[in-house]
Amino acid sequence: MKLLVLAGVHGDEPAAVEAARRLARLFRDKEVDVVPEANPEACFAGTRLSPSDGKDLNRCFPGNEEGTSTERLAFRLFQKVLEAEVVVDLHTPSMGRAYLPHTRLRVAMPKLRELCSYAGMDYATLEVPEQGMLQVEASQRGIPVLTLEAGEGSKAGEDAVNALVKAVLGVARSLGVAEGKAARGEVRFVKRERILSDASGKLKMKVALGDEVRLGTIVAKVGKTRIKSHVNGIVLGVSTQGYVEENEFVASIGVEVQHGL
Repeated sequence: MKLLVLAGVHGDEPAAVEAARRLARLFRDKEVDVVPEANPEACFAGTRLSPSDGKDLNRCFPGNEEGTSTERLAFRLFQKVLEAEVVVDLHTPSMGRAYLPHTRLRVAMPKLRELCSYAGMDYATLEVPEQGMLQVEASQRGIPVLTLEAGEGSKAGEDAVNALVKAVLGVARSLGVAEGKAARGEVRFVKRERILSDASGKLKMKVALGDEVRLGTIVAKVGKTRIKSHVNGIVLGVSTQGYVEENEFVASIGVEVQHGL
């Protein structure tokens, strides 16, 4: 199998699931496999974690054949991952957040950087690797897993669905399993800086996804408190909540880096 597409690793990401369903209808190549609901019980419940054992599937890889229900599921999925040349893992943010479409890299793997350029998303974030995450564990077995993020938490917005579908098709064309000419785009590699609220109160965002901010830019107001950026960069994520507590997420800023992982 040349390409495996996963969605629904977290059950509260309906845009990712819908994108995978559309892709499943598009692909007829036996070299492509699409799993729209990788964690069926979480998707049925609409929850990030598996209801049966409270575990995050994306912290359970490579899995345990004799473990909890989520660990056993991770084991079965990981066997499928090992059969693929490339894996694309579709995600959206948790409830109360919205993201600019981007890819996420947690490992130093040249093939992943190449795949980012074919996905057609302008930004790739460099993240800290965590044990049990699919991209991290698969990379140790030589399998590149490209993680895509887009949209708003718990919503199946059409823009997010289309962004994810377009990105997967770009990767598929680079592998020769989708019609059309593969096209590489320029990708800006960034590290995410979180901006947290300095107070509790009603939240009013002053920036939008994709805006450029500078040190001291007011990104939001919480009550009468102005929340300012402490870095220069691009707005990758924003809170969609109407009220936040002190130290709660307000925004994430992508700060461009010259050297990657």
